[in-house]
Amino acid sequence: MRLAWEAGRFSRLGVSWETLEALIEIKIDAPAVATRDALQMARTQEVQIGLGILSRQTAAAQPGSITTPRWRSSMRSSEFECGITSKWS
Repeated sequence: MRLAWEAGRFSRLGVSWETLEALIEIKIDAPAVATRDALQMARTQEVQIGLGILSRQTAAAQPGSITTPRWRSSMRSSEFECGITSKWS
């Protein structure tokens, strides 16, 4: 932020750095630590799929996923070769 102020990005405001710093509050949330526990990852994916915020295809493509999507022409796109079926099919 300071570098942007020094580069003139806030010059149209006509405020000093001290004033700008007092007016702005920056909150940064650290990203979640990736788990290497396959069971925990599977449970998390199951909940996210159930809530509709993660598709089975995306879950299968995530690093460390225990399910690899292998489509068969006789199956609908919501079914994996391993037999997982979407409840919305």
